[in-house]
Amino acid sequence: MWIVVGAGSGQYLDEPVASKRFPAARITVIRAPTSRIVLSIRPEGAFLAPSVVRPSFSEREHARGRVPDDGEILETDFDRLRRLA
Repeated sequence: MWIVVGAGSGQYLDEPVASKRFPAARITVIRAPTSRIVLSIRPEGAFLAPSVVRPSFSEREHARGRVPDDGEILETDFDRLRRLA
């Protein structure tokens, strides 16, 4: 399983990405108890340099409903994600 977190879609990640603390080997995701809205993501492990950076989702992908929700957990394998990048 992979947690999809778009650095371009969550302002709470701007500083950790810029300071090379995210992506990290371990993170803590804090969500609101009822709405499950992501309140913060705290990188706690060693920095992991991304092996692939996917371009931002296009308007067409948004229109077709192919954009995962921020923080959504996807059950897929790494090779499939790499092919989609």
